[in-house]
Amino acid sequence: MKFFWKLYFSLMILLCSCFSIGSYILIQGSFNNSLKREMNTAYQENSIICSTLKNYTNWYEEDIEDISRIQELLATVTVQSFDRNIMFCLRDKSGDVVFQNDHFSHSSSLIKNLKNNQKKSILKKTSSKYYVYTIQPVSIRSNPFYIENKYDVTSLFQTRSRQIQTYLKSTVVLLSLGMVLVYMISSWLMKPIKRLSQGLKEVTQDNVYSQLEVTGDDEIADVMNDFNSMSIHLSQTLDELNETIEKQKIFIGDFSHELKTPLTSIIGYGDLIRSKKLSEEELILYSNAIVEEGKRLEKISMKLMDLTVLKQDTCTMSPIPTTLFFDQIQQGMQPLLDQHHITLTMDISPSTIYMDSDLMKTVLYNLIDNSRKAIGSNGHIEIRGFIEDKNYHITLTDNGCGIPKEEIDKLTQAFYMVDKSRSRKNGGAGLGLSIVDTIIKAHHASMHINSVVNQGTTIEIILGGSYETS
Repeated sequence: MKFFWKLYFSLMILLCSCFSIGSYILIQGSFNNSLKREMNTAYQENSIICSTLKNYTNWYEEDIEDISRIQELLATVTVQSFDRNIMFCLRDKSGDVVFQNDHFSHSSSLIKNLKNNQKKSILKKTSSKYYVYTIQPVSIRSNPFYIENKYDVTSLFQTRSRQIQTYLKSTVVLLSLGMVLVYMISSWLMKPIKRLSQGLKEVTQDNVYSQLEVTGDDEIADVMNDFNSMSIHLSQTLDELNETIEKQKIFIGDFSHELKTPLTSIIGYGDLIRSKKLSEEELILYSNAIVEEGKRLEKISMKLMDLTVLKQDTCTMSPIPTTLFFDQIQQGMQPLLDQHHITLTMDISPSTIYMDSDLMKTVLYNLIDNSRKAIGSNGHIEIRGFIEDKNYHITLTDNGCGIPKEEIDKLTQAFYMVDKSRSRKNGGAGLGLSIVDTIIKAHHASMHINSVVNQGTTIEIILGGSYETS
């Protein structure tokens, strides 16, 4: 059964129960009060009869102890109350009727229950009428008797019957109106729940950004607010999941991108060994370069996975002499730059930098490769390393095509390319500066880009407090 109908029938049952109980209490309470009042009247009439008979019999001086004489006297007595004759009988001490002015039973159970000459009453139904029978002891000329009277209370039961009939008719009318009213109330109460249900359906249909309009401040509004919070949290979780998937894609792209530079060096040195007659010293030098680039390729693949997929924001820092580090950079990139007739000059202040050498090589290789693409051929790249304000600064300047000012902030986004046609022509995928930005952040360093279109670009990396003066 749907919740709407559960709510509907529950309200109807509650309405009927409250109305029934309230009506019963009202009708029965009124009836009990009236019956109690009528029973008090019956007691009063009994007392009137007793007083009247005592006074009447005391007027006679002759002996009236004979039962027949008493009957003759009582036959002449009429006791009235509120313009009606009081129905009574006189019983002897054994309970038998001595005299009666109406029909009474010839035996009385009330006498047996009398104690200490107290009054007693009982309610009885005779045919279609209801009577209150009241009895009390009385002494007539020192003779013990019992006066019993009956008081008609049929009208009370008739009134109660009419009230019950009125109640049943009112119940039918009330239920008819109540069904409509309860239906409207149930629909009104269910309206926000239906909106909540619709919101849940939208979530199941991948619309996790669904937000419900909240009105009021009741418990249902709290649930709807919780739903909105859940939707926001779910959308954030989904965004994070999509980001993780995107990071995995980026890792594959990054890894493919990073294969290019060391492979270019390996291919370049391999081609030199294959195509030229080299001295033994040159052969050892080029072979060593191939081995070093292969080892770097192995290390960088694992480190890129840590940074990109596993979300690590730190890296292993170790002291690296700047002279040795930049000599390795120049040695690794020179074959690629020579192919495009690009000169690379370096002005490096001797120092010891705390960094991850393999990852920082990736940074410099990517920046130099980007400069190469921006230059095309017959250009110049200058790298400087110096200490300023207790930080070690690395700047890379080229005389390439430059970058529009409005594009600079977007450069570190994955797959973003300023000139897509040129980047594809040069084999770019828009991942270089994304990798650089990730590594720079892992070193807790900063990177700044200044560029002028058709004049060139300068990129500055600031390694804060991570150096030792040589």
